[in-house]
Amino acid sequence: MLADDNADMRAYVERLLGQDHEVVADDAEALKALRAGPANLLLTDVMMPVLDGIGLTRAVRADPSLCTVPVIILSARAGAEAGVEGLEAGADDYLVKPFSAAELQARVRANLELARLRAEAQEQAVQARKMGAVEQLDRGCRACGPSGTRTPREETSMRR
Repeated sequence: MLADDNADMRAYVERLLGQDHEVVADDAEALKALRAGPANLLLTDVMMPVLDGIGLTRAVRADPSLCTVPVIILSARAGAEAGVEGLEAGADDYLVKPFSAAELQARVRANLELARLRAEAQEQAVQARKMGAVEQLDRGCRACGPSGTRTPREETSMRR
């Protein structure tokens, strides 16, 4: 998804990234659209008329259904302080205008790949927790007698 109030910038980024993404004119509209159906990535301008890019980034990070969406802030504000502000708000990347087409495309690809790897790692962690729970249940069942409960003698030996 691209959120930028500048029509020329929206058209330029669309040409660079292709037509297969949603484009909105302000960050409040972007938040509404994201909540309706999350995007794979959010590109947002930092200076917007309704809700700025920093506010949008904070809102995305605070929403459990959106918090994993990669956010790249585009800004005409150069300097370390501006970039730090965006990153501290939760942006994954901060790109100063004017930027090269190749740099934007590379950053979008890198952030999409990182998001994919994070989702994969999270799924593996969930599966590992499930396997750990199954193993713990299995050990507990083996400790029980044939009736599925421990005998008084087994209870006493378990407490030691």
